[in-house]
Amino acid sequence: MERLRPEDDYFLRCDSARTPMSIGALQLYDAPAGEGGSFFDAVCEHLERRLPATPLSRIRRHAPDEFDSDVWCDVSRVDLAKHVDRAEGPLDRDGLYRLVEQVSMQQLDLSKPPFHVHVIDRIEGGGSALFLRVHHSVADGIGFQNLMRELTDDSADAPRVAAPVRLDEEPPDHETWLAESTDRFEREAREQEAAKPARAQAREAVRNFNEDPAHYKIKPVRLSRTRESSMARRYETLDLSLSRVRAVGRALGGTVGETFLTIVSGAVRRYLSDAGELPDAPLVCIGARSNRRPEHGPYGNRIMNLYISLATDIEDPLERF
Repeated sequence: MERLRPEDDYFLRCDSARTPMSIGALQLYDAPAGEGGSFFDAVCEHLERRLPATPLSRIRRHAPDEFDSDVWCDVSRVDLAKHVDRAEGPLDRDGLYRLVEQVSMQQLDLSKPPFHVHVIDRIEGGGSALFLRVHHSVADGIGFQNLMRELTDDSADAPRVAAPVRLDEEPPDHETWLAESTDRFEREAREQEAAKPARAQAREAVRNFNEDPAHYKIKPVRLSRTRESSMARRYETLDLSLSRVRAVGRALGGTVGETFLTIVSGAVRRYLSDAGELPDAPLVCIGARSNRRPEHGPYGNRIMNLYISLATDIEDPLERF
């Protein structure tokens, strides 16, 4: 049994039919048709073997009266018939992308283990695909990459974790849970009291930083097309050469991330300019930064928000970089 951390609980509380809190990955495979059974059967057999070593073989249980955080409880076996769908094929690339648009906005049923898989046996032109969705309360971006590596990496040097023998867990009864939570609340209160001086010092440092004129604040820009998001989504892809992006960043004394942001900001700048809506002030995007450390483990959410200037007000790409 594992108690949800506040960041994990946040994504559960944000989850609704209009704002489904799932993250996903579309993967394409060179899977020849008619060799050793269908791709769908192979995926199901593979998941049976790999799922017990991941945080997907568990189910959410509610704390009585909401006096404590909810918990994840292990399940001995996942009924894949309720978690794996087979899409009718063959699909062309456009049909595949439209499928992703449709299912990505479907809310996951959290009365069951927190994932769903859509399998496409055949793609026009050859190959197969699967689209895996996982609830955001299970993992952030890096946690999701760790999960995908655990599910799919068959290379000789892949770090493999032996699948544990899982039993069906049940949370403690109401009285036991209440007593254990009360003890923990009291211990945490003492720890927070001891940390007060350090927290006050940190708040003062932040206040001084924000009041320094050198640390200017960018005012938000509101475009005429700014409005509430609808339920419609558009899924498209663009191939970029990682080696070229890395080479550019290295030549300019920067990173892959900084090069990527420069490319994105240039595209946004061109798009707004063509629409006659390029603002004088730079657009600011919200980006997630991981604060995961080894002791945090491979899963769960360990992220904080950064507000990043895209420098869309700067025309020259080198200066913008």
